[in-house]
Amino acid sequence: MKKTQIKITKRKSLKKRCDKLWFALVKLRANRKSELSGRNSEPITGHHIAGKSNYRLRYEPRNGICLLNQTEHIFGVHSNDPSKSRQYQDLIIAKIGQDTWEWLLSLKSCKDKQDLTLIELYLKQEINKLKRNNYDSL
Repeated sequence: MKKTQIKITKRKSLKKRCDKLWFALVKLRANRKSELSGRNSEPITGHHIAGKSNYRLRYEPRNGICLLNQTEHIFGVHSNDPSKSRQYQDLIIAKIGQDTWEWLLSLKSCKDKQDLTLIELYLKQEINKLKRNNYDSL
């Protein structure tokens, strides 16, 4: 019983770390500004464009976009008004391109088992690449 509990706890904490890394990567890539409005007038958040139904989709950097937390995310994409929500979704699709949108949707059916340890390493590597590129461009 204890081995199972330890394994679940480790997996849960690894998933949490991967989530934090994914959000950090999306924010860093967007230069900590909204990718729709270009503003940073309120806290920003990373939004999963095509959802996060599996680990392949959940941790795919191209499945993320940086949005203003209140106006664009909560009261935009996740608005109770379906037309407003759809409007924001259309803006996001226009931003990323139809090909990327369709590719992201294709990842929803991914049934492959994903190794969270490898995902964590990949996300760290991508963050380091972005940091180096930002440093080199100064």
